[in-house]
Amino acid sequence: MKTLFLTRHGKTNRREPGMKDFDRALTDRGKSDVLLVVRELKKLQLIPELLLSSPARRAVETTGQILQEWPSLQVKTLDFLYGYFTWETFISQLQLNCGGTNRLMVVGHNPAMSEIGASLTGDYGGHLPTSGTYVIDFEVGDWNEIMKRSGHLREFIYPAMFR
Repeated sequence: MKTLFLTRHGKTNRREPGMKDFDRALTDRGKSDVLLVVRELKKLQLIPELLLSSPARRAVETTGQILQEWPSLQVKTLDFLYGYFTWETFISQLQLNCGGTNRLMVVGHNPAMSEIGASLTGDYGGHLPTSGTYVIDFEVGDWNEIMKRSGHLREFIYPAMFR
């Protein structure tokens, strides 16, 4: 079985005039929200083996918060996760970068995270809020066996659940 955690970066500051979208940082609330979600995943014993992150500052900072709870988690930064990509690109990148990993977390951006979650489960769970995570299970032995609508949405965890 393979488990995919699709995580949207934490809440960010608004873009200042002249600031690149790529450089937006997490707010204090964004940092604490990430920790709320990760701690719930830990309680549920849902722990990834590998994390793939967008190179954008807000995704890198989200990854830093995640590493506070899981310091030994292996991390790879992949440029394709910043910007729009297709379902096919996403699956091919999993195949290239995940090897024998069974539990994978991807930290990225909307609308891609919401759209990929919907494609993989066939069940549009709605807008993935900042720091939100879809946990999707696949009854397959290898990432290259994943097809559209082949996943089962095990959990949908987001910060407002805890407020």
